[in-house]
Amino acid sequence: MMVVITISCCPPKLRGDLTKWLIEIDTGVYVGNLNARIRDAVWDRICENIKNGRASMAYSTNNEQKLDFRIHNTDWEPVDYDGIRLVRHNINNNSDNEKYRQTSKANIQHIDSLSQKKKKSFEQTESYVVIDIETTGLADDDEIIEIGALRIENGQPVDSYSALVKCRKTISKEITELTGITKEEINERGVPVEKALEDFLNFCGNDELLGHNISFGLKYLISAVIPLNQ
Repeated sequence: MMVVITISCCPPKLRGDLTKWLIEIDTGVYVGNLNARIRDAVWDRICENIKNGRASMAYSTNNEQKLDFRIHNTDWEPVDYDGIRLVRHNINNNSDNEKYRQTSKANIQHIDSLSQKKKKSFEQTESYVVIDIETTGLADDDEIIEIGALRIENGQPVDSYSALVKCRKTISKEITELTGITKEEINERGVPVEKALEDFLNFCGNDELLGHNISFGLKYLISAVIPLNQ
């Protein structure tokens, strides 16, 4: 049956001893197939030699959960709950646990402080541009059919840019349903991609660019810009 054993803070001799029966796939993690008699003997050997270290063992067995486990020298305790094996974490009101709780509280406060600083910094950004790109599809050779941009200053929209872009490819029914853009509109109101990109870049200037799934839009913008620089 499959057996997984983890050990920590144990004598090196014990780690080497376990490799007689199991494979160490990571530091302190051992897996293998053992029959019940060998499994129990290995667990007894661990408990006798691990000293102040910690150990856990999970193994497949013929119960409702198809597994069972054993734990040694930790605050985690296997318990039976209406025939289901669970693990209970026992926390005693000693100085070590109180120190742990205080440290955890301090860590949470620190993370919250960083989050608030990041939010405040973002809100105080003087100017950024939110962009949105529509394309004829998701393939690498699909083309941009619309570029939209909105400039935000001090949290308020102050300017916008939008252009339909002429393309060589047809626009499928699915894309029209998704974007509301038709090939007829592109032919009638669209501008050449060179013109659209020039106006878009001038609009953005050196401002930071933001957008939903922005990596998607940037991929097509970069693909469109590269041929223009050749």
